[in-house]
Order: sequence, then structure tokens, then C-alpha cells
Amino acid sequence: MWLLKLILYLAVLAALLPLTAYVLGRIFKIDRRADVIHYLKTPDGWFLALHEYRPPAEAPKRGYPVLLCHGLGGNHVGWDFQEDLSVARYLASRGHRVFSLDLRGAGDSEKVGFLERKRFAWNFDSYLRQDVPTAIDGVLRIAAAEKLHWIGHSMGGMLGYSVAQTTYMDKLASYTAVSSPGNVEHFKPLLVARPLIVHLRRIYLRWITQIISPVMGRLKFLRAWSGTENLRPEHFPLAAANCQDDIPVTLMLQFGDWAANGRVKTADGQDLIEGLQKITIPCCFYAGENDITVPPDSVRCIHDGVGSANKMFHVFGPSHGSKGPYGHMTPLIGRDARDEVYPLLAAWLEEKYQSTVSAS
Repeated sequence: MWLLKLILYLAVLAALLPLTAYVLGRIFKIDRRADVIHYLKTPDGWFLALHEYRPPAEAPKRGYPVLLCHGLGGNHVGWDFQEDLSVARYLASRGHRVFSLDLRGAGDSEKVGFLERKRFAWNFDSYLRQDVPTAIDGVLRIAAAEKLHWIGHSMGGMLGYSVAQTTYMDKLASYTAVSSPGNVEHFKPLLVARPLIVHLRRIYLRWITQIISPVMGRLKFLRAWSGTENLRPEHFPLAAANCQDDIPVTLMLQFGDWAANGRVKTADGQDLIEGLQKITIPCCFYAGENDITVPPDSVRCIHDGVGSANKMFHVFGPSHGSKGPYGHMTPLIGRDARDEVYPLLAAWLEEKYQSTVSAS
């Protein structure tokens, strides 16, 4: 009898968790739309959403479009969180034609359905060899431009410095990384979870964060873990419910291999750190002082490794002149990001990337 009760309880729990996630996701849903959403098809058949933010007619004319790329388990909402906390809209208001990419399986891009033949089985190489070239070519075609500015957050920055080591570097006017790691040694503690996930297909990150969204602002360890310790109080549940998407276990295992081996290498053998010296385009790097996911030293090592003569490094946090702490997500959506981070992003794109800038 106890076994039947256990099975019943587990069945009820299995039904309640996704239902709870759905209800909370609807309650805290952010429903924002870009001016246009373009859908691009990758060579291996995935449809990607490319969100376009157009500058107002009175804004200055800028030379190159901007492509924004989210990080691991993220989506485009991190770039367009609220009306006054939107990297995409801020840059567009200054005359930039901005495009925000949803990688496969994220945001408004194609998802994996229960009855579809496609599976949660992609990795970093899938993004790098399929999604990123498709997005870059799509932006250049739509904007009728020869080059673009790449801005990546977390893994989006890793994809940027990876594609910049290929022939696509000629299509990049500049490269900016926000909270992007050059090594993943700090992920080693997560290796203990490998036996628990190796037989799964996906990490249900979106369900998890939606379920905990009502208490995100009340628990300090959750704020530190998610990198959102300096949000406005009303924004904690919104960030938890909207800024994450599910992660393929194949991708997590690849990051685990990098942490275990101390080498960031693609599945087809490209060493992404050894290749940094190939990058000669202007490069800018930002880090959060309190970022436990990607500590500043991990970002700094990319800055030190790239071959560009024009590069800049800046840390946000109280000891570097900021009003409050910055974690992993707060350079994008933190309470002071519009005043402290966005202007530096704009200044880099509009002025400094064209001249030699020393590290700070």
C-alpha cells in the first residue's frame, strides 16, 4: 500500500510542478515586443528569432548595426527587460539599429515539442557553427551592412570570441563581452551533479526559476546564485520568470568537460583560448565585481589573451566607483545599469572602438 501511495504522491507532484510554473509564469510574464521579429533558418533546419529595434527618425545615423546575444539558459528578455532597463532600446534611441538573437530552443526561436523529431541534443558547437553565422549573415543582409558590432552576455560573449577566430572576424566591426568567461574552472563544483543529469535530455531551468519567482527577492543566496542581487524589489520575480530557458544536458556536459580538463575546446577540436591571439578587431570587456558565476579574473583573461591593440576592460562594483554591487545579470538589468553600464556601452560603440583604449 505504501508503494502505491508513494507513486500517487509522485504523480501528483509531477503534475503540480509544471502547472505551478505555468501559472506563475503567466502572473509575472513580461510581454514586450521589438519593432520587427525576423525568423532565420539555420543550415541544419532550426528557425531562429531575430528581434529588431529600429532607431527613431530624429536619432543620429550610426555606421554599423548591433547584434546582441544572450548567455547559457538565457533569452532576448535580458536585453529588453523593462522600458528603462533595456540595452536594446537604449542603443536604438541613440541611433543604432539593434538586433537581439534568440539561440535555438530559447525565447521566440524554435522549441522542441514532445512529438517532434528534433531533440534537446545540441551543444556549443551547434550555436557556433550554425546559429551564429546564420544570425550574422541575416543581420548584414537585413541592414544592408558590411559589418556589425557584436555584444554578448556570458556564453554569448564566448560565442563572440569564438566566431571572431574564424573568417567571420572580417564581418565584425567590434566585439564586446559582458560577464563572459575565458576559463570555466569555477564550474568544477558543479561536476558533482554530472551523475544526476547524464541520463536526462534537458535541465528544466525555466520551470525551476518560475516556481521560485515569488521568493527570489527574499532569499539572499538565490539572488547571489542568479546574479541579481542589485535589482529593484519588484523586478526579482520578473527576472526569475522571464529571463531563463531550458538547457540541453549535452551542452551542460560539454561545459563540465571544459571544467574537468581545464580547456575550452569545441567538439571538433578548436581550442578557443589558444586562438584568442588571432582576434585583432577592437574588443571591450565588462565584469561584475560580485559575479560568482563568472568572476572578473575569468573575464580579464580573455582581455589579456586577445591580440587586439585596441581593447578595454572595466569592472562594475562599489570598489570600482559604482553605486551598488554587480553580479552576473545586473550589468544588463540592475537598478543602476541604465546610468552606469549603458552609457559605457554606447560610448564604446560610438567613439572608443575606433581608437586605441587602454585597460582600466
